[in-house]
Amino acid sequence: GWVLSANFAEGLPYAVITTLSVVMMADMGLSNTEVAAWTSLLAMPWSFKALWSPWIGDTRRWMWLMQVALAVCISGVALSLLSSNWLVWCLIALTVGAFSSATYDIACDGFYMKALDKDAQSFFVGIRSTAYRLSMSLHRECSPLWSDFCREAMEETSRGHGFLSCWAWVV
Repeated sequence: GWVLSANFAEGLPYAVITTLSVVMMADMGLSNTEVAAWTSLLAMPWSFKALWSPWIGDTRRWMWLMQVALAVCISGVALSLLSSNWLVWCLIALTVGAFSSATYDIACDGFYMKALDKDAQSFFVGIRSTAYRLSMSLHRECSPLWSDFCREAMEETSRGHGFLSCWAWVV
């Protein structure tokens, strides 16, 4: 059971940070150029996670800490939308969230290698990949519904409060 849930949890933060942030920033009034620049930078931690992977020791503890950090970061995104400097605070929260998610990926992979013998690893390799892809598919299918909900919430409330309720729902 943990292989499925842990690997499902690897894909969801990546999808939220790299794609939902695009919708949010565009709806908050940023130009396409600004959105593309900021969100492409947010994807960098996953590309360079091998640089800090040697320092991830107790993988179970890192997994737990990164899950807590991700919840705090998503909450930070929601709260940042109430600020007049929302973009700065939002980018800080999303950047920390991106590094937390990439670190969770490292810890999850390390725990998988430590907890299972080679036969079990061979058995679960397809399940791991499927769980990750399922989380990405779930996000891809639910994202338009979530975006519509947020747009409607924004129309009914002041700017930011609609997204605040949406990001709180994600947490």
